[in-house]
Amino acid sequence: MKRIDHKLLIVAAMTIALSGCQTTNDTQDNTVGVGIAGMVVGSITGALTNATVGTAVSVATGLAAFTINNYQSKLVSSTAEERRAYGATGPVTQPQVKIQKSRNTPTVVEAGGKVAVRTVYWLNLPPRQSTAPVVESWTIKDKDDIALVTLGPTSGGREKGKRETTLDFTVPEEIKPGTYMIEHKVQTGSRSDTGISKFYVIE
Repeated sequence: MKRIDHKLLIVAAMTIALSGCQTTNDTQDNTVGVGIAGMVVGSITGALTNATVGTAVSVATGLAAFTINNYQSKLVSSTAEERRAYGATGPVTQPQVKIQKSRNTPTVVEAGGKVAVRTVYWLNLPPRQSTAPVVESWTIKDKDDIALVTLGPTSGGREKGKRETTLDFTVPEEIKPGTYMIEHKVQTGSRSDTGISKFYVIE
């Protein structure tokens, strides 16, 4: 199949509404509702399934899809140094988020390969508030900072402290070789933070 120029792809945005079970230390999203919107021209196709099995996001050409799997968000332990660096030095009046790490592995991948994504962030909450709604998303951009597709957003109530969100996605077979960036974004209310990681697609 002839490769297509990723700059010509028409982006479809995928929205994931999450529900499932949550425990004190771990959140695993089991039931996922998926909607696709933002089509510019043409028709759109794609397989939409439970995200724990795999969810495909197709562009309007019908030739490429990013498939995401294994989404998980959980509360993780933190060190005293991290609490000093990322925790609030005094009481906050509204929820705040700060990304600590934004990474992906591998950094070099073939088309059709898998990329694992990891976002570590800190959620600060006002006194007597135990949880806050948090929205997470990952936008894949080309080397010219042009957004190609957004994975997510995911949303759910999150407990305060250091949190780790992981997922993996399949690189489309038709994507053009080159450098791509992942913009990790976490938002609660009007407060948000972003981080960048990169991967390189080879022939």
